[in-house]
Amino acid sequence: MFDPTIYDNLKVVLEGAVYEYDLKGQIQIADRKDVIDIAVMSRTYSIYFQQAGAEEGAPLAGLTLHAPIADLAAELLERDGVTPGCELHVTFELDVPEPEIACPIIENRLKHLWENRPQISQRVSYLHGGNKGYNILVTLEFNRKIDESNIEDVSAVLSYTCLSLEWFTDWKGQLPR
Repeated sequence: MFDPTIYDNLKVVLEGAVYEYDLKGQIQIADRKDVIDIAVMSRTYSIYFQQAGAEEGAPLAGLTLHAPIADLAAELLERDGVTPGCELHVTFELDVPEPEIACPIIENRLKHLWENRPQISQRVSYLHGGNKGYNILVTLEFNRKIDESNIEDVSAVLSYTCLSLEWFTDWKGQLPR
C-alpha cells in the first residue's frame, strides 16, 4: 500500500488552501508547476496568483514547496536520527520604476507584516533594451523544515501572503509609471 510522503500531504493542503481563496474570489491563480527534477531527485510544487480582478502587470505572489532527495529518502527509508520535511518559500514579483526607493520600502513593510519572521531577500533585474522599469523578485525564507504537524502554519503563511499581496497591489498602484 502506498503511504503518501510529507511532501504529498503538504502539497494537497497547500494547493487546496490556495484554490479555496480562488473560489472565494479573493485571488486568481496565474500558474502552477509540479516538478520532479530527475537530475537531483527532488520534488517542487509552486503555485502563483494575483489579487482577483488584477490588471495586467499586477504583482504576483508565489508559494513553493520543495523536498530534496535527502528528505524524501530519509522518510521513505525511515532513517533514524534524521527528521524529514519540506521547505516552504514565499515569493512576490513586481515591476517598479526606481528600485533604490522601492526595495527599502518593501523590506520594511514585509518585516512589519510578517513580524520579522522570515528572511527577506530582493533580486532586482531589468531587460536590456526593454522598457525603463525594473523587476523585483522578493523571496521570503523561513529557514526550517515543515511537516504535517505544521499544516496550520501553511494556512497562516497563505493568509500573510494574501495580505502582503494586497499591500503590494495597492502600493504599486500609487507608483509613477
